[in-house]
Amino acid sequence: MTFAQNNDDIIKQYKTVKGLTQKARRQDYESRIQQELRSRVAAELQRQENRWQVKEIYKEVITLFFEFELEYFFMSIYFDDDDDYLIHELLPVLSSPTHKPLNYEDRYSLLKLLYPRETASGRVKEFLGKLFYERIGFKALRAKDMSNEFPEINHVTSWIQKQLEEENGADNVSFALFHFTKFWQMRYAKPFNETAGIVFLVKMQQKIEPLGSDRLKVNFGKVLETLVKEMTKLIVKPVNSPISNLVNSSLIDHSVHAGYLKRIDEFQRLLQEKSMIFQNLTELAVSELFARYCDTSSQLQAVFSKEILMRFGRGQVLSTQEIDNFRAIDSSSLSAEGNQLYNKIRSINYIFF
Repeated sequence: MTFAQNNDDIIKQYKTVKGLTQKARRQDYESRIQQELRSRVAAELQRQENRWQVKEIYKEVITLFFEFELEYFFMSIYFDDDDDYLIHELLPVLSSPTHKPLNYEDRYSLLKLLYPRETASGRVKEFLGKLFYERIGFKALRAKDMSNEFPEINHVTSWIQKQLEEENGADNVSFALFHFTKFWQMRYAKPFNETAGIVFLVKMQQKIEPLGSDRLKVNFGKVLETLVKEMTKLIVKPVNSPISNLVNSSLIDHSVHAGYLKRIDEFQRLLQEKSMIFQNLTELAVSELFARYCDTSSQLQAVFSKEILMRFGRGQVLSTQEIDNFRAIDSSSLSAEGNQLYNKIRSINYIFF
């Protein structure tokens, strides 16, 4: 039976989507239908026994639900193991002029996958190579034989580091991680390459660790979490990669070496630490800011000292409770840096001490 025959009720609901504007129609669809529809499509795809049957389901559901769900179908096809075959077979449906989705932004340049090609094989590999070269300037992905030194990991992590230092670099970081996940799937996922995973985590950690509050402009942890959650919603079969493992521990194959799991834990701690640079400090009292200053790494201390001194520069005064908190501090237990800031706070507020 076809998807439509098995799911007549959800199709009828889909046809009742209402709204005076595109935004209103999308909101109505997302609130009432989207989650259930995607769940049924995923279940239907996973029930199929061969790629021809999978292709037929995609062909049917794309035609039925392209208006709101083309991105969902496109991403799932891109991350399918039969990606080349499915794109080649579904090209007429995906590129049909009658299938115009609402507000499809093509954030990851997936429409470039639809260029004419005589054969199905190698389409995604060629697309990925060109994409990394055009956007990131990396040629090695196009080579037939790559060395065992993971040049693609070295290059991608270096490129991401540069984007983390740009005010508007978040979208570029997300773009690189999205397509690197696909590259991982093609090259390192089956079987899962623990060595490549460790190299990626170590290289990425080395790139992020030196970035203090004066250089780090993009919250890598937030970008990573947003991307993985989005991919989990938009991809039928999630890809097991270091990128997804950092956010979704349920995807980790715990048969992997303990060294890989240790690197995951270390990287997660680093992301938590760096996220402090981007946290809203306005609700913390000065004494709380000072306590965090004393309990964090030297790279992040500048975040808290800057906030403290900025408040005093604006004429803020300490509350009675904060004065008591500072008086209770044993300065002999502080580090040299902590003592320096403590004495500066005392000198600014000398009237209270």
